[in-house]
Amino acid sequence: MSKQTAGNNGVRAGGRETPLAIIVAALTISLVAAIAWLLWRVPSDLEAGHASFLPSLNASLNGATTVCLLFGWRAIRRKQVSRHRAWMVTAVVLSAAFLVSYVVHHYQVGSVRFTGPDWLRLLYLVILVPHIVLSAVMVPFVLLTLTRALQGNFVAHRRVARRTLPIWLVVSVTGVLVYWLLYHVGSATQDKAANVGRPPLEIARSLPIEAVVRKFGAANECRPEP
Repeated sequence: MSKQTAGNNGVRAGGRETPLAIIVAALTISLVAAIAWLLWRVPSDLEAGHASFLPSLNASLNGATTVCLLFGWRAIRRKQVSRHRAWMVTAVVLSAAFLVSYVVHHYQVGSVRFTGPDWLRLLYLVILVPHIVLSAVMVPFVLLTLTRALQGNFVAHRRVARRTLPIWLVVSVTGVLVYWLLYHVGSATQDKAANVGRPPLEIARSLPIEAVVRKFGAANECRPEP
Protein backbone atom coordinates (compact mmCIF):
# COMPACT_ATOMS: atom_id res chain seq x y z
CA MET A 1 0.00 0.00 0.00
CA SER A 2 2.84 2.36 0.88
CA LYS A 3 4.52 1.64 -2.46
CA GLN A 4 1.29 2.47 -4.27
CA THR A 5 0.96 5.73 -2.31
CA ALA A 6 4.55 6.64 -3.10
CA GLY A 7 3.91 5.88 -6.75
CA ASN A 8 0.82 8.07 -6.78
CA ASN A 9 2.78 10.88 -5.13
CA GLY A 10 5.48 10.49 -7.75
CA VAL A 11 2.91 10.70 -10.52
CA ARG A 12 1.38 13.83 -8.99
CA ALA A 13 4.82 15.37 -8.51
CA GLY A 14 5.69 14.56 -12.09
CA GLY A 15 2.45 16.14 -13.22
CA ARG A 16 3.35 19.33 -11.37
CA GLU A 17 6.91 19.32 -12.71
CA THR A 18 5.87 19.26 -16.37
CA PRO A 19 3.95 22.58 -16.48
CA LEU A 20 6.56 24.21 -14.22
CA ALA A 21 9.34 23.19 -16.59
CA ILE A 22 7.35 24.49 -19.56
CA ILE A 23 6.73 27.84 -17.84
CA VAL A 24 10.40 28.23 -16.87
CA ALA A 25 11.54 27.33 -20.38
CA ALA A 26 9.06 29.75 -21.97
CA LEU A 27 10.11 32.60 -19.68
CA THR A 28 13.79 31.94 -20.32
CA ILE A 29 13.43 31.80 -24.10
CA SER A 30 11.27 34.94 -24.15
CA LEU A 31 13.70 36.85 -21.97
CA VAL A 32 16.77 35.84 -23.97
CA ALA A 33 15.03 36.68 -27.26
CA ALA A 34 13.91 40.09 -25.96
CA ILE A 35 17.40 41.00 -24.74
CA ALA A 36 18.97 39.82 -28.01
CA TRP A 37 16.56 42.07 -29.93
CA LEU A 38 17.39 45.01 -27.66
CA LEU A 39 21.13 44.57 -28.15
CA TRP A 40 20.95 44.47 -31.94
CA ARG A 41 18.41 47.19 -32.57
CA VAL A 42 19.64 50.58 -33.84
CA PRO A 43 19.06 53.36 -31.29
CA SER A 44 18.85 57.08 -31.93
CA ASP A 45 21.36 59.54 -30.48
CA LEU A 46 18.58 61.23 -28.53
CA GLU A 47 17.66 58.04 -26.71
CA ALA A 48 21.25 57.25 -25.80
CA GLY A 49 21.60 60.43 -23.74
CA HIS A 50 18.76 59.56 -21.40
CA ALA A 51 20.31 56.53 -19.70
CA SER A 52 23.80 57.61 -18.69
CA PHE A 53 23.31 56.68 -15.03
CA LEU A 54 21.90 53.21 -15.70
CA PRO A 55 25.21 51.36 -16.34
CA SER A 56 26.49 52.54 -12.94
CA LEU A 57 23.20 51.49 -11.35
CA ASN A 58 23.45 48.07 -13.00
CA ALA A 59 26.99 47.55 -11.72
CA SER A 60 25.90 48.57 -8.22
CA LEU A 61 23.00 46.11 -8.32
CA ASN A 62 25.35 43.34 -9.47
CA GLY A 63 27.79 44.15 -6.67
CA ALA A 64 25.02 44.20 -4.06
CA THR A 65 23.69 40.88 -5.39
CA THR A 66 27.14 39.34 -4.96
CA VAL A 67 27.25 40.46 -1.32
CA CYS A 68 23.76 39.05 -0.65
CA LEU A 69 24.64 35.71 -2.24
CA LEU A 70 27.80 35.35 -0.16
CA PHE A 71 26.02 36.23 3.09
CA GLY A 72 23.12 33.95 2.18
CA TRP A 73 25.51 31.07 1.53
CA ARG A 74 27.27 31.70 4.84
CA ALA A 75 23.95 31.82 6.70
CA ILE A 76 22.75 28.45 5.39
CA ARG A 77 26.15 26.91 6.17
CA ARG A 78 25.55 28.01 9.77
CA LYS A 79 21.97 26.62 9.71
CA GLN A 80 20.55 30.15 9.98
CA VAL A 81 17.56 29.50 7.75
CA SER A 82 15.69 32.76 8.34
CA ARG A 83 18.78 34.85 7.59
CA HIS A 84 19.49 32.74 4.54
CA ARG A 85 15.96 33.33 3.29
CA ALA A 86 16.24 37.10 3.84
CA TRP A 87 19.56 37.37 2.03
CA MET A 88 18.47 35.25 -0.91
CA VAL A 89 15.12 37.02 -1.33
CA THR A 90 17.04 40.30 -1.35
CA ALA A 91 19.36 38.87 -4.02
CA VAL A 92 16.35 37.90 -6.15
CA VAL A 93 14.84 41.39 -5.78
CA LEU A 94 18.16 43.03 -6.70
CA SER A 95 18.56 40.77 -9.72
CA ALA A 96 15.02 41.57 -10.84
CA ALA A 97 15.74 45.30 -10.45
CA PHE A 98 18.93 44.82 -12.46
CA LEU A 99 16.99 43.07 -15.21
CA VAL A 100 14.49 45.94 -15.45
CA SER A 101 17.26 48.54 -15.49
CA TYR A 102 19.25 46.53 -18.05
CA VAL A 103 16.27 46.25 -20.38
CA VAL A 104 15.47 49.97 -20.08
CA HIS A 105 19.10 50.93 -20.72
CA HIS A 106 19.51 48.77 -23.81
CA TYR A 107 16.08 49.75 -25.11
CA GLN A 108 17.37 53.31 -25.14
CA VAL A 109 20.94 52.77 -26.38
CA GLY A 110 21.06 49.32 -27.99
CA SER A 111 24.45 47.58 -27.92
CA VAL A 112 27.35 49.59 -26.48
CA ARG A 113 30.58 49.27 -28.49
CA PHE A 114 33.88 48.71 -26.70
CA THR A 115 36.27 51.54 -27.63
CA GLY A 116 39.52 50.43 -26.01
CA PRO A 117 42.63 48.99 -27.70
CA ASP A 118 42.66 45.51 -29.26
CA TRP A 119 44.56 43.80 -26.44
CA LEU A 120 42.08 45.13 -23.89
CA ARG A 121 39.18 44.24 -26.17
CA LEU A 122 40.36 40.61 -26.08
CA LEU A 123 40.27 40.60 -22.27
CA TYR A 124 36.85 42.27 -22.39
CA LEU A 125 35.47 39.56 -24.71
CA VAL A 126 36.99 36.77 -22.59
CA ILE A 127 34.92 38.07 -19.67
CA LEU A 128 31.86 39.17 -21.65
CA VAL A 129 31.15 35.93 -23.55
CA PRO A 130 30.97 33.65 -20.46
CA HIS A 131 28.96 36.38 -18.71
CA ILE A 132 26.33 36.38 -21.48
CA VAL A 133 26.16 32.58 -21.75
CA LEU A 134 25.92 32.03 -18.00
CA SER A 135 23.33 34.82 -17.69
CA ALA A 136 21.04 32.88 -20.00
CA VAL A 137 21.75 29.64 -18.12
CA MET A 138 21.21 31.32 -14.76
CA VAL A 139 17.60 32.39 -15.37
CA PRO A 140 15.97 28.92 -15.32
CA PHE A 141 18.18 27.81 -12.42
CA VAL A 142 17.16 30.80 -10.29
CA LEU A 143 13.48 30.30 -11.13
CA LEU A 144 13.62 26.59 -10.30
CA THR A 145 15.53 27.19 -7.06
CA LEU A 146 13.03 29.84 -5.99
CA THR A 147 9.94 27.79 -6.85
CA ARG A 148 11.32 24.74 -5.02
CA ALA A 149 11.72 26.82 -1.87
CA LEU A 150 8.25 28.35 -2.22
CA GLN A 151 6.77 24.86 -2.65
CA GLY A 152 8.55 23.66 0.49
CA ASN A 153 10.45 21.03 -1.49
CA PHE A 154 13.77 21.74 0.21
CA VAL A 155 15.45 18.52 -0.91
CA ALA A 156 15.03 19.54 -4.54
CA HIS A 157 15.78 23.15 -3.58
CA ARG A 158 19.18 22.21 -2.17
CA ARG A 159 19.96 20.02 -5.16
CA VAL A 160 19.31 22.82 -7.66
CA ALA A 161 20.82 25.54 -5.45
CA ARG A 162 24.22 23.82 -5.49
CA ARG A 163 24.36 24.58 -9.22
CA THR A 164 22.57 27.92 -9.09
CA LEU A 165 24.81 29.66 -6.55
CA PRO A 166 28.16 29.42 -8.38
CA ILE A 167 26.56 30.40 -11.71
CA TRP A 168 24.78 33.34 -10.09
CA LEU A 169 27.98 34.50 -8.38
CA VAL A 170 30.01 34.33 -11.58
CA VAL A 171 27.36 36.31 -13.48
CA SER A 172 27.19 39.00 -10.79
CA VAL A 173 30.96 39.41 -10.46
CA THR A 174 31.62 39.41 -14.20
CA GLY A 175 28.81 41.94 -14.63
CA VAL A 176 30.78 44.39 -12.51
CA LEU A 177 33.98 43.60 -14.43
CA VAL A 178 32.26 44.14 -17.78
CA TYR A 179 30.99 47.54 -16.62
CA TRP A 180 34.43 48.52 -15.33
CA LEU A 181 36.18 47.54 -18.56
CA LEU A 182 33.55 49.03 -20.87
CA TYR A 183 32.84 52.36 -19.20
CA HIS A 184 36.07 53.15 -17.35
CA VAL A 185 39.18 51.26 -18.45
CA GLY A 186 38.37 51.10 -22.17
CA SER A 187 37.19 54.69 -22.55
CA ALA A 188 40.05 56.05 -20.41
CA THR A 189 42.62 54.13 -22.46
CA GLN A 190 41.13 55.45 -25.69
CA ASP A 191 41.16 59.06 -24.44
CA LYS A 192 44.77 58.75 -23.29
CA ALA A 193 45.89 57.24 -26.60
CA ALA A 194 44.04 59.92 -28.58
CA ASN A 195 45.87 62.70 -26.70
CA VAL A 196 49.41 61.34 -27.21
CA GLY A 197 51.49 63.88 -29.13
CA ARG A 198 48.75 66.52 -29.26
CA PRO A 199 49.52 70.09 -28.15
CA PRO A 200 47.96 71.00 -24.77
CA LEU A 201 45.92 73.80 -26.33
CA GLU A 202 44.40 71.41 -28.87
CA ILE A 203 43.53 68.94 -26.10
CA ALA A 204 41.88 71.73 -24.11
CA ARG A 205 39.83 72.81 -27.12
CA SER A 206 38.52 69.26 -27.55
CA LEU A 207 37.32 69.09 -23.95
CA PRO A 208 33.87 70.25 -22.83
CA ILE A 209 33.96 73.76 -21.40
CA GLU A 210 33.01 72.43 -17.95
CA ALA A 211 36.07 70.13 -17.92
CA VAL A 212 38.38 73.00 -18.94
CA VAL A 213 36.97 75.22 -16.17
CA ARG A 214 37.44 72.45 -13.60
CA LYS A 215 41.04 71.80 -14.66
CA PHE A 216 41.87 75.53 -14.73
CA GLY A 217 40.28 76.07 -11.33
CA ALA A 218 42.13 73.13 -9.80
CA ALA A 219 45.43 74.40 -11.22
CA ASN A 220 44.84 77.86 -9.73
CA GLU A 221 43.99 76.41 -6.33
CA CYS A 222 47.24 74.43 -6.28
CA ARG A 223 49.41 77.39 -7.48
CA PRO A 224 51.24 79.05 -4.55
CA GLU A 225 50.59 82.73 -3.96
CA PRO A 226 53.51 85.11 -4.67
